[in-house]
Amino acid sequence: MIDQGATRIVKTDPFCKIRSISITKFRLKWMSKAMPRNTKFPSITRLFIPVKLGRATLVVLAGVSFSWLLAGCSGGEELYSLVILFREEGLEERTIFYATDINQEALHAAERGIFALDRVRLFTENHRKSGGRSSLSDYYQAAYGRVSFDKSLRRNVVFSDHSLVTDAVFAEMHLISCRNVLIYFNRDLQDRAVGLFKDSLARKGFLGLGAKESLRFSQYAGSFDEFVREEKIYQKRGA
Repeated sequence: MIDQGATRIVKTDPFCKIRSISITKFRLKWMSKAMPRNTKFPSITRLFIPVKLGRATLVVLAGVSFSWLLAGCSGGEELYSLVILFREEGLEERTIFYATDINQEALHAAERGIFALDRVRLFTENHRKSGGRSSLSDYYQAAYGRVSFDKSLRRNVVFSDHSLVTDAVFAEMHLISCRNVLIYFNRDLQDRAVGLFKDSLARKGFLGLGAKESLRFSQYAGSFDEFVREEKIYQKRGA
């Protein structure tokens, strides 16, 4: 999805921060702007483990439990993208999604899961282009110019008020997505947030940042390897 009202420490700005996963491809922006024709994406297996595996091996992977932190979840677009994706790939029941934001109104909006009906056409098209295994309409009900996503999509979601500036580590995570949040922070606050991510991530865990964000100048850059450089995906180094 697109046009999230991203209230952070500084101000509210719309931005697009969707990244999602499938068993066959690392699907990008399926609820965002239409993807260019012939766009190619790295395999999902590159996100979870650094080798290319076949579907049979991924069945074993599906038996692993994951914790995913969406830091700065805003209105929930990225959250619902990921939950729907994980459901379609049979991974939802083994994943706990932690959706956090400093803005209570944003958290309430994410928990409601209600979006304007006029955005659904684009969402649906991008879901289809990304390889969606069902109709997006299976996941929502439409009425009075709005769509409401099914409450079952939230059964494995924990919504929480959490500040990257003042709060401590949230919990141990296998994956953290914090896209287009750090761009609103000065260097000191960026380092604090990245330090939290480093301490939160399990060994060999993954961190996803926004297109204009980087760990290059962070004091914690040495704690991560670039995993998929063009998509700003980093992997925490092992002990």
